Amino acid sequence: MIHDDFKNRMLSLFYGHPVSDTFFSLPISIYFTPGIVWHKTSKVQKNSYEVAVAMKAYYTIPFPWRVRLGTSTGISYITNTTYIEDVDMDQVCLYQVYLSPS
Repeated sequence: MIHDDFKNRMLSLFYGHPVSDTFFSLPISIYFTPGIVWHKTSKVQKNSYEVAVAMKAYYTIPFPWRVRLGTSTGISYITNTTYIEDVDMDQVCLYQVYLSPS
């Protein structure tokens, strides 16, 4: 985890649309999740907009109250690389893939 001394902020809005209540006959709910993100301007980064889409899978644990465990995978596009991602790429470049049109 990277400590952010510059207090970068973002605002996001996501929507989860149910696709299926089962996954290969297992009680795992699948959701399609599109979203938009606005990364605010700070001392170290420009104003940026991001669009993301993901598929999420949830397993509801059968308790008297609702408890879900979930995971997701997806892809996003951002207009400018954020400060945290830039610093993170310098430290650990194996975990993220960036595509740049040439």
